[in-house]
Amino acid sequence: MEFTEKDFDASQNRMIALLEVARLATEDLVQEELMKQKRKIKKPMLIDWAAKKNRSSNISFKRNWEMVDVPGDVGWTPVELKMQKMSLKNNNKKGADTMNIALKKKETISPSAPLGYHDLPEKFKREIERLGGTKVELVIEKQLTKTDLRSGRMSMPLNQIVSISFLEDEDMEMLENGETMTVRLIDPGLVQGDINLRRLEKREGKNPIYVLRTQWGDVARKNKLKAADLVQVWSFRVNRALHLALVLVKSSSVDGDHQEIMEEWKRW
Repeated sequence: MEFTEKDFDASQNRMIALLEVARLATEDLVQEELMKQKRKIKKPMLIDWAAKKNRSSNISFKRNWEMVDVPGDVGWTPVELKMQKMSLKNNNKKGADTMNIALKKKETISPSAPLGYHDLPEKFKREIERLGGTKVELVIEKQLTKTDLRSGRMSMPLNQIVSISFLEDEDMEMLENGETMTVRLIDPGLVQGDINLRRLEKREGKNPIYVLRTQWGDVARKNKLKAADLVQVWSFRVNRALHLALVLVKSSSVDGDHQEIMEEWKRW
């Protein structure tokens, strides 16, 4: 079969048309692939942490995000999510620790006496707080005797002490070895000074007694203490060092001779 020039031109035009269609189809495929790639690139959603409510509004936080491609149509995911959660957890822990410290501080400077005893007066609580005192404990509550005032020492019999835990192990060891501890004392007038603490062993079968001595006479005279006055001794720690506070709970209206008779009657 012979082709004329006219037939050849028509065939050539059809070939050019087919090539043009193929070119356009290829371009469409390329464009479609590019659109698919673009749809994968999405901006990450920034998480509004609840912890931001506790931070100052005038502080801005810069978040650095590292993008990781994941399968499917999820898009891009921030890898800092885990670190953000850890940071929030740490912040919550710090907040809880701060609250615990505050509660502990409140407990140490606002102690309550055991049932049946008088509480520590507010002025002493404030003074102990000012000094940074901790571990506030009632040591003893007792009426002073003439012996306490005449012998130059205030006795604290072991069987009258509310809690011996005011002494640490090393303190107990010193006192049991017959050594003297010099401690700071806040007197009823909130005046501070040194006083000596000792442990005296009584005869076999009797409880030992702890005594405040040496400077005790001066403390009693300056504060005009007398027999039958109801007093307390409280303990607390400042940087682990033992401190004591002497509180005049109630001044006695009973004369000293009557009190001495009552003490003698109790011994019988």
